[in-house]
Amino acid sequence: MGSDACPLAEEYRPAQRAKLVSLLPWNGGQSILQQVLGVVFVWGFILTLHLHNNGLWYQGDSPRHAGNGIFWWDFLTHFPVNPFTFALEYFARYPVIAPTIYPPVFYLLEGGAFSLFGISPFVAKGLVLVFALVAAFYMVLWLRQAVSPAAGWGGALLLLQPGVIVWSNAIMLNVPAMTLGLATLYHGRQLLDAPQSRQLYLVAVFGVLAILTYLPAAVIAFVLLAWLVVERRGTIFLQPRPWVVAGLVVLALAPWTLITLKWAPTHVGMVSGSAFPTSLSFVEPQRWLFYLQSLPELFTHWVPALAAVGAVSGLWSRRWRREVKLALVWFIVCYVAYSLVAAREPRYVLLLGPPLVLLSVVGLVSGVDCLAAAFRCNPSRMQLGGLGAFIGLHLLSTPEVPVPAIRGMEKIVAFLEQVAPDQRLFYEGKFDGVFSFYIRAHDRELTRSVTLDSKLLYATAMDPSLGIVEMVASPHDVVEAFRVRCGCRWLVVESERAGKEVAGVQYLREALAGPEFELVRSLPVDAPQPAPARVDVYRFKPPIEMPRQQELRFPILGDQTVYQVQPIEH
Repeated sequence: MGSDACPLAEEYRPAQRAKLVSLLPWNGGQSILQQVLGVVFVWGFILTLHLHNNGLWYQGDSPRHAGNGIFWWDFLTHFPVNPFTFALEYFARYPVIAPTIYPPVFYLLEGGAFSLFGISPFVAKGLVLVFALVAAFYMVLWLRQAVSPAAGWGGALLLLQPGVIVWSNAIMLNVPAMTLGLATLYHGRQLLDAPQSRQLYLVAVFGVLAILTYLPAAVIAFVLLAWLVVERRGTIFLQPRPWVVAGLVVLALAPWTLITLKWAPTHVGMVSGSAFPTSLSFVEPQRWLFYLQSLPELFTHWVPALAAVGAVSGLWSRRWRREVKLALVWFIVCYVAYSLVAAREPRYVLLLGPPLVLLSVVGLVSGVDCLAAAFRCNPSRMQLGGLGAFIGLHLLSTPEVPVPAIRGMEKIVAFLEQVAPDQRLFYEGKFDGVFSFYIRAHDRELTRSVTLDSKLLYATAMDPSLGIVEMVASPHDVVEAFRVRCGCRWLVVESERAGKEVAGVQYLREALAGPEFELVRSLPVDAPQPAPARVDVYRFKPPIEMPRQQELRFPILGDQTVYQVQPIEH
């Protein structure tokens, strides 16, 4: 019986192998399916390296991006008659949301993911990672068309850049915006070759989604316009269809533009520079060198170096001149636009990644082709070998890319669920957003709430330097605030306050040494520096009043903007 089984097995295995080969043809390294699988492998490798990172590490934006997803899904579920009142009441219970500062597209997707998989920061971070994977897929398509079919393997290089690794493992909008911007420009590139095609609709859809994910992504509109000028495609506007589509795009963006101007004036000032009185002047070199100096933080040094080679060789060679010219226009327009914005952080220019990767692959392939010609080798094999070595170098260096993480906050929330169930909690410190997010994530019945130091003791317009309203003038005032206005018997206070302290925080820390407060427990926090080594949990001992409404001040809208709000109920 055993001897009869072996020949059958031997016949079966080659048949299965042949079937697999037919599904995954090598085709000289040009198989798009294998290139996609290669990208997925690289993506899975990066995911595995940071599997235990919850993505909430960037303060204070990450927890707010996570909290906004819960808010928008709750908003759609309740569909309130008065959206403004709903948002205020929600904020009074969970002060982690910022629903008017950022557009809602990512949050709607995030909320849908929460409804399917449960409220967890890992779900939100997983969504960001999916966006990164989609960006790599688009990069595969672009490289196959712009350079060569075998060059599609270079799509994995986008995932392996330090900036993409770091920000795809954070609950932030930069990677989703980069992906949607890349998709918009990819279809815009197709539109240049086929002005009458339906690519125009894809450009409009992805462009609107990109801008309604992250407003600075609007720079893609200027890239598209620059491409039309460089390619001499201005005649496209002689037809009615582009104007109709442009009108629909403006109509889609208009509501959020008005909301931003009304409810996020400080963020508008960050773009114009009016929010920063000491911002750099137009002619100051540091304005124009900042992102150039930031490139090593976002990209491996090999990519910009090869990109420079690709720019020179591509402009010299008729074979790649057009694609290189478009990539350079993309890079220059984005660089200039982001340099003009007063607020600057390296992560803002992740959209420079795709053109740099494209140029670097052009540089690599052109160099390999020269070597193949000199040594009379097969150029296709040399290209694959060069790309394989280049990707391999990046894979080896990937584990060395540091990605911050925060650990311990969920255990703090679990402890408070035991000692103070269904109660209001007070939090003071840098990680107030992480704390508030976990409170909401564990509070299905909407019975708990968080009061921040920045709502009870003082109020700021994003940052104390941009506007502050002090609401206590002594440690005695702090005690009275807890007795009458807060409704919180339990306090969570970080052991150290990073950055500049306002007077209200100093008075709080003085009051905590008094007889009215009892230190119950100290719990560790593992977080990027500068950060507290622990948080201290206190209990307020005197009798307290439980006000039904909370006073919310928003100096960002003016020092006199005050609302009396009752926290939302289930």
